[in-house]
Order: sequence, then structure tokens, then C-alpha cells
Amino acid sequence: MEISDTKRQLRAECHQKIQGLSLTEVNEKSARIATAVWALLETSPYRMIGAYFSFGKEVGTEALIRRLLVAGYQVALPVVSSQQSRREMDFRLVEQVEALVPGVFGILEPQHGKVVFPEELEIMLLPGLAFSRTGERLGRGGGYYDRYLAKLPPEVLKIGLAFSEQIVKTIPTAEHDLKVDMVITEEEVIPCRAG
Repeated sequence: MEISDTKRQLRAECHQKIQGLSLTEVNEKSARIATAVWALLETSPYRMIGAYFSFGKEVGTEALIRRLLVAGYQVALPVVSSQQSRREMDFRLVEQVEALVPGVFGILEPQHGKVVFPEELEIMLLPGLAFSRTGERLGRGGGYYDRYLAKLPPEVLKIGLAFSEQIVKTIPTAEHDLKVDMVITEEEVIPCRAG
């Protein structure tokens, strides 16, 4: 079976697992994950954070984003290009959650914030359908994050946010698939960076 077929099958399985979670479970698990992210940030020098605004049954990030903004962190969220041929995204600073508007895929985005360049980011919080304990990430298949992650300097800490149901044994990868340095679930913090 080719990598693309294996990924398609794994996406379907992971999507089914996530849809099986109740909204109460999603909210409770998301709150525990946000607490773990907060604990990590409190003990780190990071101030410029790339994040994502959760959509559907992804690990919820709204409360965390609000808390970070109140605490004085700079938070940048992705803005997907409206030109489908580009299939790219940039990150813009969020000034307030209320100013976010639905983007191309219906996900809330900052339309007018300052563009943050990849080298300005210090930490990146990433969504995904699945993660392995060695840092492989399975996205939704659009390649937006893979293309953006390729532009990040290696010292940017890449953290996948996932429910424990999204941790899988292995994820087939191609050369362009980049790994995360850490995965945070509601149950544990999984270090993935070698050394």
C-alpha cells in the first residue's frame, strides 16, 4: 500500500475516533491540555507563540488564546490564502479574539493583525489528526502546515496538541513531512525531539 493510501486510511480511522468523543469530553480534555501548555510556558522564555484557533472537535484553544493575550504573550494565528492555487498560509498577530473572522475554511482568523514571519516565532502549537510518540504528525491532507513548518528555523519549538485517542503507533511519512518536538495530551507530555 502506498503512503498516500495508508495516510487516507489512518485519517479516516482517526476522524472516526475524534467524532466518537462527546463535546463534554472534548471540553474537559482540552482544558487539561491547555493547563499543561500554560505550565510549560510559565517556565519558559517564549513570548511569541504561533497557535491555531480550534475548529470542530480539535483540541480547543480559544480559552488558552484568551489567557495568553491577557498575560501579555504575543499570539499569531494562521490566515489561509484565498487564492486556492497558492495553498499557503501566513501568521498574523491577534489583538482580540472578538476581532477574528471566518476564513476560507470557516476557521476564525485575524484579518488585520501584523504579519509574523517564521523566524519571529518561538513556539508553534499545532493541530493534527494523529501524532506518533516519535513526533510524526498526520494533518488533514492539505499540506498547509507542512509548507509553513518547512520555513521555520529549527530552534522553534513545535508542539502538537492532541487527545490521547489521537496518539498512534506509527504514521507513514514522506520526505517533506516534518516532525514535532513534543506532543501534549490530556494525560501526558510526550517529548519527541532526539537528544
